[in-house]
Amino acid sequence: MELSADERKRLEYEARDKALRDYNSNMKGSYDRGHAAGFEEGLRKAHDRELATFLNLLNRNFSVEDAKTITYCSDDIVQEALVLRDKT
Repeated sequence: MELSADERKRLEYEARDKALRDYNSNMKGSYDRGHAAGFEEGLRKAHDRELATFLNLLNRNFSVEDAKTITYCSDDIVQEALVLRDKT
């Protein structure tokens, strides 16, 4: 079966269109995965920095309440810091 010029052009267009949609979909998926990974890494770094700052204040003999007031740390960070401090 031979295709007419119009049918061949339509099939070529559809193939190019599908390839472009597939490419864009793959790029978006890659971006989303990279963005999520970067966001998680940023949260982890912020957590580590906040914990280190809180521990530093405790090591300089600030009270827990004063260190918490200065750093605005969450109760989870405070508890983690106290556990770490008590281990050393």
